[in-house]
Amino acid sequence: MRVSHPECDVRPWLVAQGEAVAPYTATRIRTSYEAIPSLLSACPDLRGRAACDIGCGSGFDTFALGMFFDRVVGVDSNAQAVAEAERIAREAGISNVRFECARAERYALAERFEFVFCNLMSHNLPSRLALMRRMADLLQPGGVLLYTEIAEGYPPLEAHRALRRRDAVELALRCRQIVNGFARRKGFRFFLGGTGGTALQAYGFRLVHREVQRWNGLPILDRQVGVRDADPAAARFPDPDYPELDGQFAEAADAFRRAVRGKCGHFSRVERQDLFEIATGRQNPFMPFLLYLLMADTLFPVLGLRGPLGERLCRRLLGEPGPQGDAGWEELERLDRKFLETVRRRAGLDGPWDD
Repeated sequence: MRVSHPECDVRPWLVAQGEAVAPYTATRIRTSYEAIPSLLSACPDLRGRAACDIGCGSGFDTFALGMFFDRVVGVDSNAQAVAEAERIAREAGISNVRFECARAERYALAERFEFVFCNLMSHNLPSRLALMRRMADLLQPGGVLLYTEIAEGYPPLEAHRALRRRDAVELALRCRQIVNGFARRKGFRFFLGGTGGTALQAYGFRLVHREVQRWNGLPILDRQVGVRDADPAAARFPDPDYPELDGQFAEAADAFRRAVRGKCGHFSRVERQDLFEIATGRQNPFMPFLLYLLMADTLFPVLGLRGPLGERLCRRLLGEPGPQGDAGWEELERLDRKFLETVRRRAGLDGPWDD
């Protein structure tokens, strides 16, 4: 696509503002001008008329999209982020971009868009399928969706990096993300790689492009481009996220649910050994993720795996999460190494792992 609105380049304005814009916001907006042209090149037959950015944050990608479309609407449920995006647009003099504060899966607008962009936000919503149905409704017939989501390898990647920094808070967050993803809990989670396409097809999309980023053989980001060829299906699915589940993933999910059901204290030595043997001994490729239950139990040895409520109570009793002394960190590092060795071996990968 060609640039039709060069005035939407807010990078010079960001430089002039210095510290008046949050550093993370400024960095995200600047990098989007490099990423968006490549992403749009995978989308067929766009004419640059109207686009919608779902989960826009503080206009992270919205302003870059504005260079290619006559009208862009950014939607986000965070009122503070939307206010910051509106201030940037107003003070930078951007007229073809506007922002609305709304829940993405409930957002309704009379106009229909040629292009909908949704980047790495669905893992925080109550229902992935509800979001996809809403995005289908927002597109005109023949409209294009570019949708990117977090897959099962992303939380282990961030957990590995947090462990290298000895950042127990971030490590606990990623352990919870893994537990939520497998235990089929709403909220902060991941989606099984490759299932986004199946869900989109259920709502009338014809898939034209897929790109997967991997880390040590595991999918971390899954990007799909779909064309709205049919009206969204009226069918309702029993699961809020999946029309269907991979059998091996469902088996691993059952193992997670059995392990965390009613868990109020830490695992006994026998329970830890049983979980370790299941995680490393079964051929199911998703079983190694059970090692993150042992990581979580090491981080919160008193209250175990009760989720965010248990974490908050644990913080009141013990302070911030973290193992006691070097031995605890060594155990976490051992589990991390075992996870990487196991998943790489099953993926047929040799040599040192990717950090």
